[in-house]
Amino acid sequence: MNVPTEYLIYGAIFLFVVLAIEAIFLISSAARASRENANRRMAMIAAGATRGAMVGNLRLSRRQGTGLLRPLDKLLIQAGSSLSLRQLLLVMLGLSLIVGVSSLYVTIGTLGLSIQPVTLVPHGLIGLVIGVSVPWLVLSIRRGKRLKKFQEQLPDALDAIVRGLKAGHPIGSALQLVSEEMADPIGSEFGFVIDEMTYGRDLSQALENMAERIDLPDFEYFVVAVNIQHESGGNLAEILSGLSRVIRDRFRLFKKVRALSAEGRISAMLLSVLPFITGAVILSVNPSYYLNTLDDPLFLPGMGGVLVMMILGIITMYRMVNFRV
Repeated sequence: MNVPTEYLIYGAIFLFVVLAIEAIFLISSAARASRENANRRMAMIAAGATRGAMVGNLRLSRRQGTGLLRPLDKLLIQAGSSLSLRQLLLVMLGLSLIVGVSSLYVTIGTLGLSIQPVTLVPHGLIGLVIGVSVPWLVLSIRRGKRLKKFQEQLPDALDAIVRGLKAGHPIGSALQLVSEEMADPIGSEFGFVIDEMTYGRDLSQALENMAERIDLPDFEYFVVAVNIQHESGGNLAEILSGLSRVIRDRFRLFKKVRALSAEGRISAMLLSVLPFITGAVILSVNPSYYLNTLDDPLFLPGMGGVLVMMILGIITMYRMVNFRV
């Protein structure tokens, strides 16, 4: 069977594009992994940054957000972003203007409408919603990944602290060992605790500040154990060893549950996406299939009801296949 030459050319172009995208993805993943595995605080110290400057920036970041801006400030800190709150607000404002102006330009160019004050309101709202939600979503995803990695590193950090305590080192030296030997995010976070202690902060207050930044129940247990030992004494190494074992066993159980529910999660994802893909394919192949029924008075209510039921079904499937451990 003779294959046309243009098909071979198209196939070669498609294969080249796929390989190029894969190469770019692998290079960017490797660069991102190397940045994430590095201890950011130790790199800053090696570059000449002083501990006093880092502690000052850390305290300043906690003073920037007040009232409605406090969640944004906390989101930046938990995501490990280098942006300040003012820079984030400027990014949101710029993105809102770009999206709003682009939406207005596309609407005017497509429908041929004139610019009226009434037409500016919906485009401004669209730009504001997208300009605020997209940075918030990106930072939320980064925060989730960072906190998840912190939780995975916590048992190893507790084991390192236990080994330091059993070797006769004080709690401060054990924390400093974790800050120097472990990667981000836990290495830099414990390093900030050491920096605050160096500049006069009490151990309990420095750990409570770190617990406020991290906001994880497992780490709060560690802070409570250290505070109790600091005030009344006790075998801190034994307590932290048990806490590390409990966290590791729970994480192992979580992984097992995720593996057992993988089939259900994949099925839920396919069932959630398939109706939208099918509708897009039908609309592109035969546009009159839906467009001819737009004048029917029951079309919009029916489509609205279908959309609401689909959203409820997606939420139900998501809750059924995602378990909290």
